Amino acid sequence: MMHRVVVGVEEIGPAGWTVTVRLVGPHRGAPGTNLVAPYRMAAADVAGRRVPALPPERAGTVAGSHAPLCEGDPEALAALLSRIRRRRNDPDDVRDYGRWLFECLLGEAWEVILGHPDISVDHAVELALSWPATAADLHRMVWESMRDTRAPLAGHPDMVVAITRLVPAEPRTVGTIDGVPSVLFATSVALTDPTIRPGAMYMGLLQELDSAGHCRARAVNAISVADLQEACARWKPDLVHLVAHGVLIDGGRGALMLRGDDGMEREADAAALIRAMTSTEHRPVAVALSACNTAGPGGAGAGEPADPTDTAPLAAQLVAGGIPVVSAMAGEIRESACRLYTRRLAAALHRGLPVVQASAHGRRAALIGSAEPSTEIDWALPALFLAEHIDPGQRLIDAERSGRLTALANSLRLRQEPVFIGRADILARADATLGTGEPTGVVAVLANGSSAGLGGPRLLREIGWRALRDGHVPLLLGPFQEATKTPTHGRALVQTLLDTAVTMTEQLGIDPFAPLALLAELTPEERSDLQADLAQPEPGLARASIRRRLLQLRDAPGELIAAAVRDLLATDLARLAERAAGWGAPFGEHTRVLVLCDDVHAWAAPPRSGLRFLLDMLDPAYGLGRRERPAPVVFTASTTECDGTTVDEWCRNATTGLRRYPLDDLTPEERVVGYQWVLLHPWTARRDIDPVFGGVYTPRPESVAEWEQRLRGLAGRPTIVWDRLYAAADEGAYWKKLRCDDDEGAWSTYVDNNPGYRL
Repeated sequence: MMHRVVVGVEEIGPAGWTVTVRLVGPHRGAPGTNLVAPYRMAAADVAGRRVPALPPERAGTVAGSHAPLCEGDPEALAALLSRIRRRRNDPDDVRDYGRWLFECLLGEAWEVILGHPDISVDHAVELALSWPATAADLHRMVWESMRDTRAPLAGHPDMVVAITRLVPAEPRTVGTIDGVPSVLFATSVALTDPTIRPGAMYMGLLQELDSAGHCRARAVNAISVADLQEACARWKPDLVHLVAHGVLIDGGRGALMLRGDDGMEREADAAALIRAMTSTEHRPVAVALSACNTAGPGGAGAGEPADPTDTAPLAAQLVAGGIPVVSAMAGEIRESACRLYTRRLAAALHRGLPVVQASAHGRRAALIGSAEPSTEIDWALPALFLAEHIDPGQRLIDAERSGRLTALANSLRLRQEPVFIGRADILARADATLGTGEPTGVVAVLANGSSAGLGGPRLLREIGWRALRDGHVPLLLGPFQEATKTPTHGRALVQTLLDTAVTMTEQLGIDPFAPLALLAELTPEERSDLQADLAQPEPGLARASIRRRLLQLRDAPGELIAAAVRDLLATDLARLAERAAGWGAPFGEHTRVLVLCDDVHAWAAPPRSGLRFLLDMLDPAYGLGRRERPAPVVFTASTTECDGTTVDEWCRNATTGLRRYPLDDLTPEERVVGYQWVLLHPWTARRDIDPVFGGVYTPRPESVAEWEQRLRGLAGRPTIVWDRLYAAADEGAYWKKLRCDDDEGAWSTYVDNNPGYRL
């Protein structure tokens, strides 16, 4: 059991604050019990910024290198804060910083907290720091770095300590999210812009949740406030992750720099952000803020690292404005403690676990094994802000449905490791084919040369996985490992498509039906026999009967008439979409079938051609469906191999509704971001083959520029992640350019050694 101790701080004027420490539950004493008498925390002025100090009555009670900080020495404080902001720390700076904050805020209460009978028995406490959202100077302090004489509180050897920030907010009902949570990633500039690299790495870390089916992620780049409002109104996200520069503006208010109407970055404060995110009745349950690493060119501090704590006041103001959970995720993701904190907090949100306990255990697991917690502060920078009325043990998300959907995706072979990278424009267009906007029935993704190694099959699987989470039915045709299974003529294509549809009914657990495109080719007697098979109580027998007759259709002489078959297929695909609703959410009236075709240039064996048959059936606006229920088609192809010239010519002559995209190498900047995303996650399916795949690789601070240049120089074909990328990472780790951490091993070891962790 984790006990909540609220550490309240109240302004008493320029001289400082009054601190109250009370135990609010769950415990066996009276609710709201003050553990000690209220005491004073003084204020020191450092370049116009108020920071904590010891009151006069405690002067001289602290010894050590942090003593001048506690006494309020402005020169010592200014020098320390500057070094930490610029990431140019002296060896014990973070230790002194944490000791200073601890002595000022908790020095008079800590031994009483440790000695409370309930806390000492259960070895777990949440220190819930509480002060107004407007107290910007207090919010900017990294209280998560506090440490007593033995260790950082977050990694204390005697107990699990969670440090959260409570913000006064109007009570509101926060229900449990039913189904797969929707996540919106929004960046102030292009994702590949180096000025937001730390935030981009946080996005990469959280891509694992998207790949696992724990959420449905969408990304918008270079957003304005209006763009954010449009995206939130359209997708109704449960969690919004904002990646932008954080700044302080008049009155100690926090703000993000988002794109203005003139294309330049403009300040967006908490009020503007809340209006954008809550313009409809839906509002996010949680918001994540990622601070970025450089000040804007030409402004004050140009080229200097931005203070990562600049987002803290904004986080508090968002909670005060009605967002119940806000995580201010500053710090570098290369810090293992930072990653483990983020992974566990994200797991808590997306798997229905208590967020306070999860964040505490994640940070503690890495700190216990960290060699440099006294030098690097990144482990302490992620901060969790909660509305004061939120129960820290509340389950925010019902994970049962997302787990069911993930199992379905696995059975359909849609999910693969590693995380998907690049092709953002293609993914967005494929998503749009299933929307209600301008009709797009066909998306052609074409390689000008060989398509080998460009990741076409993985792209189609990713599109299918995204469609499935949105409640649509993906039918994946290919890749075909055996040439005999490639649909090189019309009959083979129809058989392949309908057989895939039959498999989908099996995976969804819905009753099969006799496709019209098959019935049209059967004799009356064969139709009667098939209907009798469909009436059997065992659906497996019905599916076997359909498949047997589909093989007969494939091998029959003569070619089918594309126009006639298309009309029947449109009805068959519509029936499949309608029946999928019987599986339950996310399927429903909006459900459509999405047909995904791999390397269609190879679907020909002259004089017959499955490719030409497919193209003859396609309606650029509605795919293989009709206006009332489109069935979009996404295909990959080479325009130069096999019958690629036919694909190219058809695409050039197609009418409105077709969208054509190149299937080519990732750009150098896409490689920098994407390849680092891959290396943030252990490749679980391959680490038994070679341990190199089990590591998490991040550049050491002094090697970031060199490593990113190395990634730009790697080949742009995404499939190099299977060999060359990990060879480069292994080499970088050998030469101490990269860190190789075993995040999963660290967490597993922590769990094994802490059987009462209750996660």
